[in-house]
Amino acid sequence: MSQDIQISLPEHGFETVFIIDFEDKENVIQVLDLGLQWIKDYLANKKLKKWALNPKVEPYVLKSDPSDEDFPYIELGIDIFEDILNLYPDLEPKVVKWVEYILEDIGYGILTYDNKYLGHEAVAALAIRDKKYIKYVIDFLQINDMDHEDETQVFLLHKPIQAFGICDEVLELVAARFCSLCGQHGQEMSFPFEKLTEAQQNTYLKYLLIDINHFKRYTVEDRIETWLNHAISIAFDLEIDEDNEDEFVNKIFNERLHTIVKATADYAPRKFQLGDTAEERLAKIERNMAKLPTLKQLQDPDFVMPEFDIPGERT
Repeated sequence: MSQDIQISLPEHGFETVFIIDFEDKENVIQVLDLGLQWIKDYLANKKLKKWALNPKVEPYVLKSDPSDEDFPYIELGIDIFEDILNLYPDLEPKVVKWVEYILEDIGYGILTYDNKYLGHEAVAALAIRDKKYIKYVIDFLQINDMDHEDETQVFLLHKPIQAFGICDEVLELVAARFCSLCGQHGQEMSFPFEKLTEAQQNTYLKYLLIDINHFKRYTVEDRIETWLNHAISIAFDLEIDEDNEDEFVNKIFNERLHTIVKATADYAPRKFQLGDTAEERLAKIERNMAKLPTLKQLQDPDFVMPEFDIPGERT
C-alpha cells in the first residue's frame, strides 16, 4: 500500500515527488520527519496572521493550489496518522512531535484548504489511541476559531467520547466544551450526565472551574452568567436562577457558586488591578481547589462553607 506525496513550491518553480509506502517503516519515518521539517521551514519564512487562510499546509500531499499560485497546499490523505499508528504503534512519539510543534511552537490556528486546521488529523489519531491525549483535543481546539465551528471540530470533540465513554479525561473535555470550547454550538451538546456517579459529578464541577479560567479577562459574574450557569444546570438538573428566591436551596447554591468561582478564578493582570503576583494567585487557587465542597454540600443549607484565600486579594 503506497501513496504519492507531492511537494510543489511554485515560487521556486520545481516539484518533488515522494512515495509513502506503508509497508516500509523506514519510508514512513522519513515522510513523517520530512513533512514536519518542511512545514517548520516554510513557516519560518512566512509572516502569518492568526486564523490565516494561508499557507494551506498539512502533512499529506503538498502541491500548488490552482486558485492561489503563491502558496502551496496539501491534498489530504484519508486518516494517514491513524493508519500509521495502527501499523507502527512505536511511531507514536513522531505523531506527538507534530502536535506539540503546533500547540507549543506555532500556538495559533492555521486553516488548510479543506477548512481543517493544521494538525487536525494528528490530534484525532492520538485522542482515540490513549486517554492521556484527550487534553490535546482541548488545547488544539482552543486555537481553532470556535466562533465559526463546523462539523470537523464537532467530529474531533466526539471521537474520544465515543472511544472511551465516561472517564475523567472525557469529563474534562466535556467541561471545556461548555466553557472554553463553547463556540457556536457548545451549549447544545448532548452527554449522558445522568450516568455520572457522585464522584464523577464532583470531578466534572472541578473541571468546569479549571476550564473557565481560560477566560481571564472576564469577571466572576460574567463567567457564571455566560457559561457556568448553563453548564451546571444541564449537568446536574438544577435550576440556576438568581431571581428565583422562592427556592431557598437554589439561592444558597447561587451564592456558594459565586464564592467557589471567585476562590478559584485566575485573571489577566492588565485587565484587573491585582494584589498578588501570578505565582501567588496560582498557589491560592491550588489551595482553594483542595478545599472545594462537593455538589451535595453546595446544595445543603446546613453545610458550613470553608474559608477561602481569594486570589488577587491581600489578606
